[in-house]
Amino acid sequence: MTNKNNLEWIGEIRNSQLVTTYGSGALCDFPDVSGIISGINNWEISKDDIVKLKFREPNLENLLGVDFFIQMISDEKGKNFFIPVYRFPEWYYCPKCGSLNSYKQISYKPEDNKILYCEHCYDKDKEKVKLNPSRFIVACANGHLDDFPYLWWVHENPAIPKENRLQEEEYKNHKLQIIFDNTKEGLDGIVIKCLTCGKSGKTVQRNMQGCLNKDAFNGYFCQHKRPWIIFNNNVWKDSYCAAKPRTLLRSGNNVYYPVTESTITLPDADSVPIAKEWLSRENRQNDIIEYIMEGHTIEEYCEEVKKSRFSGGLPCAKEIIIDTFDRFFSENEKSDNEKRRDLIKAEYCALCQNDANDKDKNFKIQEVDVPEKYSKYISKVRLVKKLREVQVLKGFNRILPEFAKDDENIKEQFGTINNAYSEIDVPIEKYKKNWLPAIKLIGEGIFIELNHEKLQEWKTLVSEGENPRYEKMRKNLMKDPTGNKLKEKFSEQYVLLHTLSHLLIRQLAYDCGYNTASIKEKIYTTFHIYNEETKEYEPEESEMAGILIYTASTDSDGSLGGLVRQGKTDNFERLLDNTLENAYWCSNDPVCSESKGQGYRSLNYAACHACTLLPETSCESFNSLLDRASVIGVPGHEEYENFGFFDLEELKNE
Repeated sequence: MTNKNNLEWIGEIRNSQLVTTYGSGALCDFPDVSGIISGINNWEISKDDIVKLKFREPNLENLLGVDFFIQMISDEKGKNFFIPVYRFPEWYYCPKCGSLNSYKQISYKPEDNKILYCEHCYDKDKEKVKLNPSRFIVACANGHLDDFPYLWWVHENPAIPKENRLQEEEYKNHKLQIIFDNTKEGLDGIVIKCLTCGKSGKTVQRNMQGCLNKDAFNGYFCQHKRPWIIFNNNVWKDSYCAAKPRTLLRSGNNVYYPVTESTITLPDADSVPIAKEWLSRENRQNDIIEYIMEGHTIEEYCEEVKKSRFSGGLPCAKEIIIDTFDRFFSENEKSDNEKRRDLIKAEYCALCQNDANDKDKNFKIQEVDVPEKYSKYISKVRLVKKLREVQVLKGFNRILPEFAKDDENIKEQFGTINNAYSEIDVPIEKYKKNWLPAIKLIGEGIFIELNHEKLQEWKTLVSEGENPRYEKMRKNLMKDPTGNKLKEKFSEQYVLLHTLSHLLIRQLAYDCGYNTASIKEKIYTTFHIYNEETKEYEPEESEMAGILIYTASTDSDGSLGGLVRQGKTDNFERLLDNTLENAYWCSNDPVCSESKGQGYRSLNYAACHACTLLPETSCESFNSLLDRASVIGVPGHEEYENFGFFDLEELKNE
């Protein structure tokens, strides 16, 4: 990382953090500088370095509309590329004299231009006093970011009669002082005082109490700045923003929510760019169009090419050519959501195949026998000995991780939100580039597919009667204006798969020593698509019922074999035995087991931190749509005693 002012080295962060915690637009405290990571338009990467750093992942390229991805790698300081960091916030204060202003106004300019010292307290014969960055900033739900408006805050103090208040032009050059009153607690003990007004005999001051309230900035408008994007040496400013500014703490988690896409590299993925290039040649496109217009199909065209009717030959397998044509050259363009669903289905199909091993060893699986006692419940177990997960940063959010366009409560609290609930709420670039930052994660895992016949019996059991088990959960979810992605997933089947996944992860962490936060899940289940006519979410025809539990990291530590070993037949039987035994009892029972309204928006039933919940990094659905009873029933309640997917009494007798 470098300081854009003079390209001096100021620090480094891990590769994985560039697409998560400290991606473009995120605030980061380096040892000497508090700054904001620049947008990717300003990353200084030479053409030679792009060749070295880029890699391909065709499925995500198609989804995100880019040509390739770049993974930044550790190197000697500033040797090959720079990621500029812009100083933010600009307002600093002196812990000794309390001077509060833009650092340009109160700092003694040091030779290294990184550490800032107070010009008022600077004495060559004494110790210099280092300035501290403001702990308060302001942001809006559209992602704009700015310094806290201290001048406005002090001079718009409600304690000052309106007729005595100054206009903005009159106080914009006033000098401020920050005072920490140790006799008071919290924000009430932080006082901002205007020294300029004090010279004229007026006491103009205001503490920070109430600055975090949603109505703290009534009368103050968003300045629509994007300080992480510098264009023509100026901060990018949008023309207008109607969202309400909100005070945030500089180090708060709600300052930056990365928006990422990820996928598992599937077998033959490297052949897709070759197939795409072969199909995209102009003369070949004309041949294909002419051939299809004659009433033939792309499959027949590939057969003709193999017979050498057309020149060029097939550069890879016919199936890859056909699939690439369908995805990249179809006349009916699919939406991003459709592409994303197709990608998940492709992952599921690859995990279900016995011979889905990648020649380049990015994807390697092995089928093992299902334990005899669980063959009624589980149809397939696959050891995923090697997988590569690609994670891409495509944007981020501030204040809210996600929100809904038509939610009146959101509008009331945050004002008008542009592109609400869009795929990229806040951009990481001014002009779209043909690449995005990404990381490659290497890992391993276990894939489990449930028996479809047994699953259908269970779904009938929980759905029958006047009061279906999950009707209340469904109603709670449909009331949630921000849960569109959860609504597409929700079904009785998803609750079962998701809960079983959580229970297995907790047991795996105990058995093989992994940190729970390092194990992740992917749930493969039937999607439910919103029907505009019926106003309901209706299931697709495709049936999926699988769980992938895996771990992945940027180095070989993600594939040491500890997780895969637990999937071998004998170990897996013991794993399931222990999982079901531990799931039967929770330290919060009977409150937990009898609950029908826990967690976020009451979207969990029998699931709490003591028995089922996972770290947020491990769960794909925000620790929602969980019910331990779906797996083992509700002990002690005749109505739900045999409600679980697994018959514990039967398994004990095996």
